[in-house]
Amino acid sequence: MLSSSIQRTQDGLVYDYFFSVTSMSWVRWMDEDNMADFALHPLDSLCDTWIPTSESAARMYVMDLMVQHHKPVLLYGPTGVGKTLETRKLLFDGLRKNHSPLWISLAESTDVATVQTILQGHTPSYKGATRTNTVASKLVVCLDDINALIRDSSGTQAPLELLRQYMDQSGWYDHEDKLFRQTSKFGVLVTLRTPGVQLPDLRFLRHFHAIYCPEPQDSSIVQLLTPIAMKLNNIMFRDAAKSLVSATIELYRGVRSGLRPTPFTPHYLYSVRNVINVWQGIVLADENKAVQLGHIGQAWLHESRRAFADRLSNSD
Repeated sequence: MLSSSIQRTQDGLVYDYFFSVTSMSWVRWMDEDNMADFALHPLDSLCDTWIPTSESAARMYVMDLMVQHHKPVLLYGPTGVGKTLETRKLLFDGLRKNHSPLWISLAESTDVATVQTILQGHTPSYKGATRTNTVASKLVVCLDDINALIRDSSGTQAPLELLRQYMDQSGWYDHEDKLFRQTSKFGVLVTLRTPGVQLPDLRFLRHFHAIYCPEPQDSSIVQLLTPIAMKLNNIMFRDAAKSLVSATIELYRGVRSGLRPTPFTPHYLYSVRNVINVWQGIVLADENKAVQLGHIGQAWLHESRRAFADRLSNSD
């Protein structure tokens, strides 16, 4: 009975869809209501603007389910693929109304006392048995870029050890009276930059459901750039959008394959962030100014050199 009511899809890959229990059908990730309302202002930083794709929508859907049930989530992947944007979008725009976000950006100088003070200010702690607290139980804490923490003389990252103690024993030791305090339950979400960095302690990582955020494929980059191109103010640029998107992707792939980091050029690290930077200048094109096709190419070339060529160490 169930299989006869489920409609199969013939378009695209299975990864482009999820099964909706409500409608009993396969629905595209990009067909969801929250994927449709993408607004772009010319003065907005595109690197700080979340642009939906099928892959990012799928990851956020899974992260949302995990967070709702207080399952610790680890989002990891290379730099520049949008880990911070996705977690920010989920915490500040995607959580249910009865959940409250807490964002903690980590740095080398972040110490365990600072992190514990922040957490204790949002999660009441008690000596003895844990008491129910409906506000704290809906709290979702995100620690961004746990790689940034330096290791102490013992080789540990103290803020992460504090979080591990909470996940192991539902509490931590108070700095003032040195007594163990149980705390209200809260959700945990962390981001990790890979590869080429030393991973945190496996005793910490074992608690998490890991979700990989890979380098986007060409189809995903098209999904990133097309909404930007369709919302350009200048109609001439908008008409040439398809060619500009294809040229940007071809340039990006060529730079990635031909300009690899070496001991002499360790700064040759390019990511999708550079692709977005190319379009940051294009969106500022004057909507009232008529331009020729050659001017569009010159503008794209100028922005491409600004995003990619400024990093070159010599003319070769």
